[in-house]
Parts: sequence; C-alpha cells; structure tokens
Amino acid sequence: NLSSYQTLTVLELRGNNFSGNIPESLGSARSLQEIDVSNNSLQGGLPQSIASLQNLREFNFDNNNLSGSVSNAICSLGLLELTADCNEITCTCCTQCFP
Repeated sequence: NLSSYQTLTVLELRGNNFSGNIPESLGSARSLQEIDVSNNSLQGGLPQSIASLQNLREFNFDNNNLSGSVSNAICSLGLLELTADCNEITCTCCTQCFP
C-alpha cells in the first residue's frame, strides 16, 4: 500500500523481475511524478487509479506482460512521456496525449 508515501515523487522499479498486477493503491501516492516499472513480469491491466496522479509526468511500463487499454482519463494528466508495449496495450487517446 503506497498511501503512506505521500511525498514520494519517483518510483523506479525497473528490471526487478516483479510479477503480479500493478496495485490500485499506486494512485494514492499523489506526489508521484515519475513511474518506471519496465522490464518486469507484471501482468493484467493498468489500474484506473493512475488517472488520479495529477503530478505524473513520466510513466514507463514497457517490457512486461500487461494487456488491455490505457484509460482516456490518463490523457488529461499532461504526461510528457508514456512508454508502453504497443503490441499488448492500446491507447485510443494517444493523439490527445501527445499532439
């Protein structure tokens, strides 16, 4: 549970061979600006709670086993960088995210 990490700004967990789902509690770390969970064995979809991270600027989740789609609500975050497995994840709002 990340709710006790209210001042956490960078979550760098790439290349640790983590498995399982990205927890919904990720959205409770409201100060996050960068998330990198690339190069793991994460599965499932992206939690809807990510859309509540208004300070998020970089989100990297490529090279995992994730599937599904990126919520259109994520487009309203003002992300500067979104890196995903394009073969497994769909994003219908990408033109809105990155004009």
